[in-house]
Amino acid sequence: GNADTGGDTGVKIPEACLEATPCVGDLRITVREELDRLDTCESIDGDLTLDALNWLEALKLPCLESINGSLTIEENQNLETIDLTLLHTVSATLSIIDHDVLENLGLDALTSVGGSLHIEDNDALLALSDLSSLEFVAETIQISDNYRLRSLTGLDSITEVDGDLDVSNNALLPDFTGLHNLTRVGGNVKFQSLGWMESLDLLSLESIVGSLTIEGNSAAARMDFPRLHTLGGQLFIADHDALESLDGLGALTSVGGSLSILDNDSMTDITGFSSLESIGGAAEISDNLSLVSLAGLDNITALEGDLTLSSNDSLSSVEGLHN
Repeated sequence: GNADTGGDTGVKIPEACLEATPCVGDLRITVREELDRLDTCESIDGDLTLDALNWLEALKLPCLESINGSLTIEENQNLETIDLTLLHTVSATLSIIDHDVLENLGLDALTSVGGSLHIEDNDALLALSDLSSLEFVAETIQISDNYRLRSLTGLDSITEVDGDLDVSNNALLPDFTGLHNLTRVGGNVKFQSLGWMESLDLLSLESIVGSLTIEGNSAAARMDFPRLHTLGGQLFIADHDALESLDGLGALTSVGGSLSILDNDSMTDITGFSSLESIGGAAEISDNLSLVSLAGLDNITALEGDLTLSSNDSLSSVEGLHN
């Protein structure tokens, strides 16, 4: 049967957990008996690490509500399921990395991560929907190298990231659904090698304190960041076969660092930069085979570094640079 609800998460606490107690110290699991002893832990005051445990097929800690430290689940090649249904807080970093058969995250009650969130190199992971209660990640969010990941839904309640945002090399990810409520990133943003994504859209993003790197997204034909007005670091857009324009960057007024537009074979113009007024570093526009015009740079009145134009084979005029 079920008993009282835990905390304010509205999750039912199993009767067996009414006797659960706090557990103290950094815990690195090596054998099954050590893991079994955690069944009655209500909280862990320290780090919990489970790595390279080939005997681990299911991680179930039915009473665990909080970890006052980091949670590291890494390189457990037979791990299929995680079931941490009462866990609402990890006060430091949460890492789930390098699993071949893990299909779900089993973190339905998790609301807060006090460090970074790393979901990397989980070959069978299809979705992040088990993170749908997550409201706060204090530092970086990295979602990378998850070959079968089909959706970022589950990150919908995240509106700000104070560290970096890295969504890279998730080969089958079709779109950024799940990140559409994100307004601000306090570090760098990287979208790289997302081979299935045809449109790179972050509809609510307004400011990036660091740099924005968009590179090697082979199917991407367009991008849309309609509210992005402030970029504190560099803007690097490179190595795209299908990207035709930068129309989705029309709100961007300044780039704090350098500007690089390199090796985008289908890009015919850069008129998407119609609001861009200043570049805080050098600018390089090179190896864009179809680029015929620099119109879009018309409003730039401040360029703090060198301007390099090379190997844009279709470019016959530098009209657009007269300011």
